Amino acid sequence: MKKRILVWGMVALFVLATFGLAYSFCPGKHHMGQELAQYKEMVKMLKLTPEQQTKVKEIIITSRKNTINLHKDLSLKELELEAALLEESPAEEAVNKLIMESSEIRGKIQVQMVDERLSIKKILTPEQKTQLDNYYQHLERMRENFQMMRGQGMQLMPGGKMMDTHQMQCPMMQKASKMNTPAKQSK
Repeated sequence: MKKRILVWGMVALFVLATFGLAYSFCPGKHHMGQELAQYKEMVKMLKLTPEQQTKVKEIIITSRKNTINLHKDLSLKELELEAALLEESPAEEAVNKLIMESSEIRGKIQVQMVDERLSIKKILTPEQKTQLDNYYQHLERMRENFQMMRGQGMQLMPGGKMMDTHQMQCPMMQKASKMNTPAKQSK
């Protein structure tokens, strides 16, 4: 049993390290642009009044600040878990406790996201609420499509555009892609 925990822990550590390294090349390019595009699309689609725009901005900024702090806490908790799994004989009880604490933080992040949505809906007219619900359903369908496409070498970009992962906008990924692409031969 201890051997199994150690093996899975090493696998988890490798996967987390790989994804962490990949994302570290392009800090800040993964969600912020998409969130900004979604906010602008929401303002335009719902035809928010200036007062509503101010309130929505405040709600989103406050919510995102809280979410950033929760993500920081989650990252630290996951680091603790990685460290515990690297021990020669990981204590199963301690590992399980760290997993539960990570899950609790993920739950808080989910609650924060729902609170943001509900707070925004409170300042909307009934017609705007219906439009917003339709918009969120649209985003959910896009997310599902993204997850399906991700396995096929595609990535969802800000504004909802699909892009081949070989055309990544991250400068480090573009450089790596150019270095690994054979030069075109002239005839």
